[in-house]
Amino acid sequence: MPVRITIPHNKDKQQLMRDVDAAFDRLIQTKLPGTIQISNFERNWSGSMARFHCTAQVGPFQSPIRGYVDVTDHDVTIDCDLPLLLTKIVSEKAIQSGVESTVRGLLK
Repeated sequence: MPVRITIPHNKDKQQLMRDVDAAFDRLIQTKLPGTIQISNFERNWSGSMARFHCTAQVGPFQSPIRGYVDVTDHDVTIDCDLPLLLTKIVSEKAIQSGVESTVRGLLK
């Protein structure tokens, strides 16, 4: 399931990039709904874009999650593909709402 969220901001771009990086660290430690576990999380920054990938696991089933976060002077865009496995456990609306509220929290 593709998820794309773009949120405008008025923060310093470099500070926002540090905030996004800290959010990645928090994501790794967050307990997700049900029995979802995130592992093998990696991110690579190239300029103001962070590409990331990880593995979502529910019981014996695993699926990759890949995407990017692009920080510009005016907005932050998160674009990722979530596995069908994850959308069977958590609704698409709940996933998008959670991602958007997390990003908005970074922008305050």
